[in-house]
Amino acid sequence: MRQLIPFKKDIIFKTKISDITSISLEHTLNLDDDTISGDFIVSGDYKMTEASVNKEDFYYKLPFDIALDSRYDTSNLKIEINDFYYEIINSDVLRVNIEVALDGLEPYIEKTYQDVDVEEDASILDINEDDVTLDLEKQIDDLQEELVRNHEHIKELEEKIDEEEVNIEEKRDDDMIEEIVEEEIVKTPSEKNDVKPSNIDTQEIKSLFNNLSDEETFSTYHVYILRSEDTIESVMTKYNVNKEILSQYNDIDNIKLGDKIIIPALTND
Repeated sequence: MRQLIPFKKDIIFKTKISDITSISLEHTLNLDDDTISGDFIVSGDYKMTEASVNKEDFYYKLPFDIALDSRYDTSNLKIEINDFYYEIINSDVLRVNIEVALDGLEPYIEKTYQDVDVEEDASILDINEDDVTLDLEKQIDDLQEELVRNHEHIKELEEKIDEEEVNIEEKRDDDMIEEIVEEEIVKTPSEKNDVKPSNIDTQEIKSLFNNLSDEETFSTYHVYILRSEDTIESVMTKYNVNKEILSQYNDIDNIKLGDKIIIPALTND
């Protein structure tokens, strides 16, 4: 946009003016923030009378200052002199008329899709729509990948929980059987006890003692179920028995996971 700003100034001379023989106009106008300021420099020479042979020089600085509205975009502003003319008033006043042109002065406008010239900016709109579509597709793909990862992670956690529950249940059953067997005093067949734990298969336990003779000096025994972390050595250490005694009651060379081991107590009657 081109904006024209008029400027008029009367210059009073100290002498009479008969004729302006030469005149020039320069300026030092600059934009500082939202203000245009500087000087117009009017110079030349003149005759005081028509009959004068000599010419007198003149030189004047005319300050100029104008504030621009902040609504305008001044990033592409150019300042030029569009017109200049003068006239002599009352034989001692030089009146100058200057017209300043401001090129590239545009108001700030927030454009919307309705303000865009469809034919002129069709390619821009197409590019923007493609960019938006690609961005949305990428976001959707990222969300889908995140959902798959979360689903797999939840599935792994559920499997671990199920596995832990099974292990806990198995260990609880083993501990319960071991606790019941160890807390109950199991007598030899010659010293039958009428107390029968409800959770123990008494027929199975009795069969473990079939190989014991009536001359056994031990009256108290433990029945231990062999678990995955056990060894014969760890069982002997736990119950403070040696291999020789343990061999008298068990086929230790063929014991496997889950087998029941008879362990005599080391207390004689």
